Amino acid sequence: MTTAPTQPNTLVGKLLDDAQTTGEEQADEQRRQRLLTAQADRIAQLTEEIHARQQEVDDLKRQILDAYAPGSYTAGRLTVKIQAGRRTLKATDFQKAYPAAEHPECYRVQPLPLSQLERKLTDTVMADYTTTGRPTVSVS
Repeated sequence: MTTAPTQPNTLVGKLLDDAQTTGEEQADEQRRQRLLTAQADRIAQLTEEIHARQQEVDDLKRQILDAYAPGSYTAGRLTVKIQAGRRTLKATDFQKAYPAAEHPECYRVQPLPLSQLERKLTDTVMADYTTTGRPTVSVS
């Protein structure tokens, strides 16, 4: 006994086609999930390696800072430059000692932080004055 080929125009044919499509979609989704899992595992592995190497780099830099003053040093084919730490203003202490009302020459006017401006103005207005950085991926 032979079975007639299913016709896509019949209800049975449509159900069989839908079942096949659903099976293919599920297989596709499973492949995508396995790929994502492999990618996330690799990112986690590389992140651990980077962390270990960064620890080693930090230790070596600490040893150099302990042994040398700021300056430039020849190290074989390389040059090691040691810079003094960046000086920054302790703003809170400065503002207490030199209030803006008494020392306006020590201050400048600048826009509020973006989050505050977005609350005061519309999104449409702020869209012209904001940029968005590249999206990132993190794995934890």
